[in-house]
Amino acid sequence: MKKLLALIVLCTVTLASQAIPMQWEERLDFDDVYFSGKHKGGVKSYTYTHDLKAVGFSPEQDYVGNYNLSINLFDDGDKDRWFDKGTEWASISQPGFWGDRTVEVSYKDVDLGVSWRGWYSLNLDGLLEITIKRLKGDFYLGGSTLTATGRGHASKIPEPAPFILFSLAMIGLFIAPRKRRR
Repeated sequence: MKKLLALIVLCTVTLASQAIPMQWEERLDFDDVYFSGKHKGGVKSYTYTHDLKAVGFSPEQDYVGNYNLSINLFDDGDKDRWFDKGTEWASISQPGFWGDRTVEVSYKDVDLGVSWRGWYSLNLDGLLEITIKRLKGDFYLGGSTLTATGRGHASKIPEPAPFILFSLAMIGLFIAPRKRRR
């Protein structure tokens, strides 16, 4: 029983030494994409993609456990007050439908949580596609920040030390009892 417990502890420590807590953050600056009605020269919809591979995420080896998306939408200061009276509204879509939100545009960032399909997409290929649609008013998209936390590997090439340590421990567990019997 002691051998089995020692083996389990050793395997856990050896394998866990390969994964470390990680945080990946990608910031995109859009130089103020302008949303408005067609007659004002702005866009009604805008789609962009966050790519965590650009900041060191490796879909084959790393794992995203959670992420937060912060989008900077801000009012145009009502420069066309005679046309767009009142508040501005936008729809923000992530992959799937659980992460979608309709927001009132103000001077603070919009923080969005996880959508299941977005989480799956990040773990599959490191990409998260976002679509923002103008519902009412005119406003700007200033930037977007994706912050993902999870587990990453310390190195892309496995180091031999943990495997050698594990092998020596296994050999020791099976040889030591035989020496005691003699």
